[in-house]
Amino acid sequence: MAAVIESDDKVLQVIGNHEKDSFLVFHEMKEFDELCDITLKVNGREIRAHRVVLAACSSYFRAMLTAGFLESNLGTITLQDCEENAVEELVDFLYTCKLNLNESNVEGILAAAALFQLQLVVQKCADFLETLIRVENCLGIQSLAMQYSLSKLESKVANFISWNFMEVSRESEFVLIPAQQLSKIVGNDRLHVKMEEDVYEAVIKWFKYDREERIKYKVSHFTVIFWTKV
Repeated sequence: MAAVIESDDKVLQVIGNHEKDSFLVFHEMKEFDELCDITLKVNGREIRAHRVVLAACSSYFRAMLTAGFLESNLGTITLQDCEENAVEELVDFLYTCKLNLNESNVEGILAAAALFQLQLVVQKCADFLETLIRVENCLGIQSLAMQYSLSKLESKVANFISWNFMEVSRESEFVLIPAQQLSKIVGNDRLHVKMEEDVYEAVIKWFKYDREERIKYKVSHFTVIFWTKV
């Protein structure tokens, strides 16, 4: 009968780094259209990619491609309400983890990143927009902050508008903002104006710009919001 040798098994854990190298290879394969199995069509532009990469990096694509939706069996998926350049840059970001934001592309990338549920990119867009706030663009940035529920950005731009209300109210974009946004502005309890009548005049100007459409809003509605804060 053979003797039984009792001993503790030694274990050596091997940790590789191929997860990083893999995406470099995926990107190279994408550039040469190797094993690409899906096409994103945006405004006529076709963007080739790998399903596994899209699904691994975006919960939006993972749900679309694995949850039994019609798109899961399609070779080409048409994306609506997106800018083609923004989608292409974001797809490249999924492969390379690199993305350049600038004043020209940030709005389009924010919209696509929100759609694709890329929260890191959404937050970086919000952080970048904070650095761009000026009198001539603050209303547009506030609108984006409200649309995408970017609370930190919305707070910062609201504070800027409150300190620069008179200048902002003279901007051509002021009369184009929706009623909800106007209510937020005049309802800010830290609105800085020399005279309360300045707020009333700004609201009147907004109202007169499209009287027929805005007749349903009473000027008193906005002024009461303001007066209850002063």
